[in-house]
Amino acid sequence: MSVSPQAVQKASAALAFGAKDNEQLKSLDGTIAAVDDNRISVKGSDGKTQQLRIRSEGSMIMVRGNQAVATALAGGMACSFRYDAETQLVQTVSCN
Repeated sequence: MSVSPQAVQKASAALAFGAKDNEQLKSLDGTIAAVDDNRISVKGSDGKTQQLRIRSEGSMIMVRGNQAVATALAGGMACSFRYDAETQLVQTVSCN
């Protein structure tokens, strides 16, 4: 699998938060149940549904190892999310 240096740099920058900011980030593995504009419903492995916000400009989105935009996300996709617990805004998402 080959990822461009720009994608690696952008992913690294998205994860380069200060210690305090990183404490606010939560992880969620699950399946996208629905996508509506900048909102995503994710059914977690515990069976509970979580509502998250996503922005192409503010979220690092990877689909099958390639950088993508929010419109590439669809119901039924298995993904790993890293999001801000306070704002529910997705920082990074990686989908298979």
